[in-house]
Amino acid sequence: MSPCLFSTYSQSENRVTSTFLAVLSSLSLNLMQQIIGAMIGDEVELISFTNQPAIKRQQYHSVPDAMISGDFKILIETKLQQNAVEEDHIRRHQEHLRNRKNAYLVILTPDPTCPRVVENISRKDPRVVWCSFNQINNIINDLFENGSEVISEKDAFLLKNFQMLLDLENLLSQPEVLIVPARFAWSHYLNTSSYICQPNRSFKKTKYIAFYNEGKIMKKVPKILKTVNEVVFGEKGNFEVLSGDWSQSDEKEFSVKMKEVVKESIDSSLYKAGESHKVLLLTGPEEEGTITINNEIPNDSVDKNGAPTAFVQRQRYTPLEKLMRAEKTSDL
Repeated sequence: MSPCLFSTYSQSENRVTSTFLAVLSSLSLNLMQQIIGAMIGDEVELISFTNQPAIKRQQYHSVPDAMISGDFKILIETKLQQNAVEEDHIRRHQEHLRNRKNAYLVILTPDPTCPRVVENISRKDPRVVWCSFNQINNIINDLFENGSEVISEKDAFLLKNFQMLLDLENLLSQPEVLIVPARFAWSHYLNTSSYICQPNRSFKKTKYIAFYNEGKIMKKVPKILKTVNEVVFGEKGNFEVLSGDWSQSDEKEFSVKMKEVVKESIDSSLYKAGESHKVLLLTGPEEEGTITINNEIPNDSVDKNGAPTAFVQRQRYTPLEKLMRAEKTSDL
């Protein structure tokens, strides 16, 4: 019998894992294999799903939360808290892999970056793989956004509801950097220390913004000082805030900067008086608060046919620590 989508497990880890397996097993085979393949970085097929697999407890002294198997084996160990992975626990699970090449142990956690204990183990045994709930959320987002896969209403419903579960369970660690396409926005940032887009555009709350321009992420990562959802641009730098996110203290702290941004934006001929926009006031390229990463990060994204594709078309998010270490976009 297939596992129930609304799991009766009392422990939260088992409930989340069981729901994840139920969603996967209910998807079309191609979607299911794409998600699992993205998690482990390998192609998979002929999958079966088992919650709390009946493995010889006496021999290995541990029971993983779930098992995915076919002509290969994937064990899943789930943690719902950051910094909760224990080396002894992972080592005991690792024993289940034996000498099989087509076997994996996936450590699923809400940590923003790979826990050091997993990183150390996976250096010697690449079959031990870390995956975050953020990564799963991004994998699902990519399926919806890349347009290469026709997703049925049923599959879309299941995937969206699983994303809602991740959010409700607070398993999506707060992303620190918003990445936006910046064909014109990059040069505009250099001139105005701001990012401007359509009014009331929805972003997750982040501390920093990065610009993707001409096939690479630029080195300057400014801090977001203030976000205003709807600002009407006027002549000579005058402006009117139509949203409720501009307080008296904001007026005192950011009014001069906003006037400069509005004036320079209209003078650039990219924007016109009377238009309304969302405005992110940012630290300047050389100001305190702006982070400079070591190198520009080139895009190496390709579609399923191997053709180059844009890394970001609307917006993406990544932990700052990951951005600082990345050498190419596939590292994010």
